[in-house]
Amino acid sequence: MNSSCHFKNIDPDALDLGDTTFNLRPFGPEHPSAELTESIRQFGFLHPPLVQQQSQNRYKILSGRKRIQAAIDMPASKNKKLLCLVVPRHAPVLLVYSLLLHHALIGGQLSIIEQANFFKKALQAAPEDEILPLLKPLGYKQYKHKVREL
Repeated sequence: MNSSCHFKNIDPDALDLGDTTFNLRPFGPEHPSAELTESIRQFGFLHPPLVQQQSQNRYKILSGRKRIQAAIDMPASKNKKLLCLVVPRHAPVLLVYSLLLHHALIGGQLSIIEQANFFKKALQAAPEDEILPLLKPLGYKQYKHKVREL
Protein backbone atom coordinates (compact mmCIF):
# COMPACT_ATOMS: atom_id res chain seq x y z
CA MET A 1 0.00 0.00 0.00
CA ASN A 2 1.46 3.35 -1.09
CA SER A 3 0.94 6.09 1.48
CA SER A 4 2.84 8.89 -0.24
CA CYS A 5 1.12 12.19 -0.94
CA HIS A 6 1.00 13.84 -4.33
CA PHE A 7 -0.18 17.10 -5.87
CA LYS A 8 -3.25 17.04 -8.06
CA ASN A 9 -5.49 19.57 -9.76
CA ILE A 10 -8.97 18.85 -8.42
CA ASP A 11 -12.37 20.00 -9.62
CA PRO A 12 -14.02 21.98 -6.77
CA ASP A 13 -17.17 19.85 -7.20
CA ALA A 14 -15.12 16.80 -6.14
CA LEU A 15 -14.41 18.38 -2.71
CA ASP A 16 -16.77 17.61 0.16
CA LEU A 17 -17.25 21.17 1.46
CA GLY A 18 -19.85 20.06 4.02
CA ASP A 19 -17.58 17.63 5.87
CA THR A 20 -15.90 19.38 8.81
CA THR A 21 -14.38 16.25 10.38
CA PHE A 22 -10.89 17.75 10.43
CA ASN A 23 -11.82 21.38 11.15
CA LEU A 24 -9.82 22.53 14.19
CA ARG A 25 -11.74 25.74 14.85
CA PRO A 26 -14.58 25.33 17.36
CA PHE A 27 -17.12 27.47 15.54
CA GLY A 28 -16.89 25.85 12.16
CA PRO A 29 -15.42 27.23 8.99
CA GLU A 30 -15.05 30.99 8.68
CA HIS A 31 -15.59 32.90 5.46
CA PRO A 32 -12.28 33.80 3.80
CA SER A 33 -11.02 37.36 4.28
CA ALA A 34 -10.75 39.85 1.43
CA GLU A 35 -6.95 39.75 1.84
CA LEU A 36 -6.83 35.98 1.42
CA THR A 37 -9.11 36.12 -1.62
CA GLU A 38 -6.97 38.85 -3.20
CA SER A 39 -3.77 36.92 -2.50
CA ILE A 40 -5.17 33.80 -4.16
CA ARG A 41 -6.47 35.84 -7.10
CA GLN A 42 -3.04 37.41 -7.55
CA PHE A 43 -0.69 34.51 -6.81
CA GLY A 44 -2.73 31.30 -6.65
CA PHE A 45 -2.20 28.83 -3.82
CA LEU A 46 1.15 29.52 -2.16
CA HIS A 47 0.25 26.88 0.42
CA PRO A 48 -1.92 24.24 -1.33
CA PRO A 49 -4.81 22.78 0.67
CA LEU A 50 -4.47 19.28 2.11
CA VAL A 51 -7.17 16.79 1.12
CA GLN A 52 -7.68 13.04 1.44
CA GLN A 53 -9.01 10.94 -1.38
CA GLN A 54 -12.27 9.21 -0.41
CA SER A 55 -13.11 7.53 -3.72
CA GLN A 56 -12.09 7.83 -7.37
CA ASN A 57 -13.36 11.42 -7.69
CA ARG A 58 -14.23 12.55 -4.13
CA TYR A 59 -11.99 14.27 -1.59
CA LYS A 60 -12.32 15.27 2.06
CA ILE A 61 -10.73 18.57 3.14
CA LEU A 62 -8.16 18.11 5.89
CA SER A 63 -6.71 21.64 5.96
CA GLY A 64 -7.06 24.77 3.84
CA ARG A 65 -10.84 25.12 3.76
CA LYS A 66 -10.75 28.96 3.67
CA ARG A 67 -8.29 28.94 0.76
CA ILE A 68 -10.52 26.53 -1.14
CA GLN A 69 -13.61 28.63 -0.42
CA ALA A 70 -11.82 31.83 -1.49
CA ALA A 71 -10.78 30.22 -4.78
CA ILE A 72 -14.29 28.88 -5.41
CA ASP A 73 -15.88 32.28 -4.66
CA MET A 74 -13.79 34.09 -7.28
CA PRO A 75 -15.77 34.87 -10.46
CA ALA A 76 -12.96 33.59 -12.68
CA SER A 77 -12.92 30.21 -10.90
CA LYS A 78 -15.70 28.62 -12.94
CA ASN A 79 -14.42 25.39 -14.47
CA LYS A 80 -11.05 25.93 -12.80
CA LYS A 81 -9.30 23.13 -10.96
CA LEU A 82 -7.57 23.66 -7.61
CA LEU A 83 -4.07 22.42 -6.89
CA CYS A 84 -4.20 20.33 -3.70
CA LEU A 85 -1.86 18.05 -1.79
CA VAL A 86 -3.62 14.67 -1.77
CA VAL A 87 -3.30 12.08 1.00
CA PRO A 88 -4.11 8.58 -0.27
CA ARG A 89 -7.43 7.03 0.74
CA HIS A 90 -5.95 4.25 2.85
CA ALA A 91 -3.15 6.24 4.50
CA PRO A 92 -2.50 5.23 8.11
CA VAL A 93 -4.42 7.32 10.66
CA LEU A 94 -1.25 8.54 12.33
CA LEU A 95 0.10 9.78 8.98
CA VAL A 96 -3.15 11.65 8.27
CA TYR A 97 -3.11 13.40 11.66
CA SER A 98 0.61 14.11 11.46
CA LEU A 99 0.17 15.71 8.03
CA LEU A 100 -2.83 17.68 9.27
CA LEU A 101 -0.86 19.01 12.23
CA HIS A 102 2.22 19.94 10.23
CA HIS A 103 0.10 21.53 7.50
CA ALA A 104 -1.80 23.61 10.06
CA LEU A 105 1.45 24.71 11.72
CA ILE A 106 2.74 26.19 8.45
CA GLY A 107 0.22 29.00 8.99
CA GLY A 108 1.44 29.66 12.55
CA GLN A 109 0.95 28.26 16.02
CA LEU A 110 -2.34 26.62 16.92
CA SER A 111 -4.39 28.16 19.69
CA ILE A 112 -4.97 26.07 22.80
CA ILE A 113 -8.56 25.50 21.57
CA GLU A 114 -7.32 24.28 18.18
CA GLN A 115 -4.82 21.99 19.93
CA ALA A 116 -7.60 20.61 22.13
CA ASN A 117 -9.83 20.01 19.11
CA PHE A 118 -6.97 18.37 17.27
CA PHE A 119 -6.26 15.88 20.08
CA LYS A 120 -9.95 15.23 20.70
CA LYS A 121 -10.35 14.23 17.04
CA ALA A 122 -7.08 12.28 16.97
CA LEU A 123 -8.14 10.29 20.07
CA GLN A 124 -11.37 9.32 18.31
CA ALA A 125 -9.33 7.86 15.47
CA ALA A 126 -6.32 6.30 17.22
CA PRO A 127 -5.22 5.02 20.64
CA GLU A 128 -3.57 7.49 23.01
CA ASP A 129 -0.17 5.76 22.82
CA GLU A 130 -0.11 6.18 19.03
CA ILE A 131 -0.80 9.91 19.06
CA LEU A 132 1.81 10.83 21.71
CA PRO A 133 4.41 11.68 19.00
CA LEU A 134 2.01 14.40 17.78
CA LEU A 135 2.77 16.42 20.93
CA LYS A 136 6.36 17.07 19.83
CA PRO A 137 5.64 19.47 16.90
CA LEU A 138 3.65 21.59 19.36
CA GLY A 139 6.63 21.83 21.69
CA TYR A 140 5.37 19.41 24.34
CA LYS A 141 7.00 16.33 25.79
CA GLN A 142 5.32 13.04 24.90
CA TYR A 143 3.40 12.50 28.13
CA LYS A 144 -0.07 10.98 28.32
CA HIS A 145 -1.13 13.55 30.90
CA LYS A 146 -0.49 16.34 28.35
CA VAL A 147 -2.88 14.77 25.84
CA ARG A 148 -5.53 14.49 28.59
CA GLU A 149 -4.83 18.06 29.73
CA LEU A 150 -5.39 19.39 26.22
